[in-house]
Amino acid sequence: LKYSGPIAQSMDASGGRIFFPSRDGYLYAIIPGRKDPAWQRKVGQFGDLVSEIGSAGDEILLGDSSGEFFAISRENGKSRWRTRLGAAVIARPVLSPDGMWVAAATVEGDVAILSMTGGSPKGLFKAEDEVVGAPAFVGGLLLVGSVDRRLYELEVPGARLRRAVEFGGPIQHA
Repeated sequence: LKYSGPIAQSMDASGGRIFFPSRDGYLYAIIPGRKDPAWQRKVGQFGDLVSEIGSAGDEILLGDSSGEFFAISRENGKSRWRTRLGAAVIARPVLSPDGMWVAAATVEGDVAILSMTGGSPKGLFKAEDEVVGAPAFVGGLLLVGSVDRRLYELEVPGARLRRAVEFGGPIQHA
């Protein structure tokens, strides 16, 4: 197999397939040992950086540099739903432990808690600076680190700020 762009994000494996976004603007599903991909779909332009892949059972969660956020079928690569977040999503999106909510964050500091069933926003929060690390669901909270040096504790699903803890430097990975 030969692809035209570098792979800058982690790969994800499930159901005998390997999934990865490439900087050629496509998301691929390959089956080891086969010559052609099981499917590929456009997720941007050549050179665009997309988010790390988030996992949600039969779906891949992925954001792109234009602010589009998708739940994509692992089986055929088609969108189950999509939501516009308005700014580039590079942090890995995460699924809540109960599977009801997905959290996505943008480089503009926007944090969205979305319904996993249809992608509708249930809570929105604005950090003071960009969010580049994956948020984390813990109990009934969503923890979000920001380049603004704060760790935000948000209530799920409304994204109401419970508290912000300041650190000595930017939070870039979670």
